[in-house]
Amino acid sequence: MTIVMHWGIGVDSEVPVTGVLNTSAPEWFNDDITDGIDLDYIEHCKECSNEEHDECYEEYEATYLIGYYWDTATEQYEIDDSAEYSAIVSVPYTQVTHSKYVSKSNLCSPCYPGQGDLDTPGEFLAFTLPEEVWGSAKHLEIIKLEEGDEIGEP
Repeated sequence: MTIVMHWGIGVDSEVPVTGVLNTSAPEWFNDDITDGIDLDYIEHCKECSNEEHDECYEEYEATYLIGYYWDTATEQYEIDDSAEYSAIVSVPYTQVTHSKYVSKSNLCSPCYPGQGDLDTPGEFLAFTLPEEVWGSAKHLEIIKLEEGDEIGEP
């Protein structure tokens, strides 16, 4: 086990952290993005008085949530623990915030403190996408977390 301070964030190599990847890398990612929650569209609808938004909303580099749900009690989006993975998708990077899968990665640049770089092998566990989403795209080895695994929570 290795514990380090990464740009002010404590990271334990045995506790999965958010994984960061290039949004365009996984082969089948667009399928899940299309079904995600478009935060920019939701914000647009709050501010726009039109009933229909096909003409006024432009989906340009929107931010999506995959594997999240709206919690009426907290009035915010929460990670859906039953989802295969949860991610914040934007351009050019995606953050995998929770998953049933991890990879051993290096830690990111200061732009993403305390998070794992899913392009670079290393010793720190980082949440990653399922194998079928990566498709034939190059990626780090994927370890499936089984229910009851003794890996800590971030």
